Amino acid sequence: MATDGGNGARTKVVLVDDEADIVFLARTLFERDGRFDVVGEALDGEEAVRLAEELQPEAVLLDILMPGMDGWEALPLIRRVAPETAVVVVSALGRHRDIADRATALGAAAYVEKAKLGSTPSLVASVCTVS
Repeated sequence: MATDGGNGARTKVVLVDDEADIVFLARTLFERDGRFDVVGEALDGEEAVRLAEELQPEAVLLDILMPGMDGWEALPLIRRVAPETAVVVVSALGRHRDIADRATALGAAAYVEKAKLGSTPSLVASVCTVS
């Protein structure tokens, strides 16, 4: 994983959400953190899978509820085309145990509520160093 271990390498992240405001907020959080390069943005699961395969990022921040291919469908496909990529599922569905369990069962490294998006860069950094 490309983490900044003193050599200046930054973790590559792809953001996936159909809400432009959420993508903007996430991009701002990751850019301000300084440990990450946002290398791609997708509005749906199909585009997310394509970007994951093409860019092979260290992390994908993946929304669940999107038009077309949703996050549930995209998650196992992303894991298949980019097996070294840590997928962090983010959703407005709240902190329901079944959502976190389903995300983990499908291969997610972590789950975070959209309401707690501010903590996401640290969470992504932790799963990327562990993965």
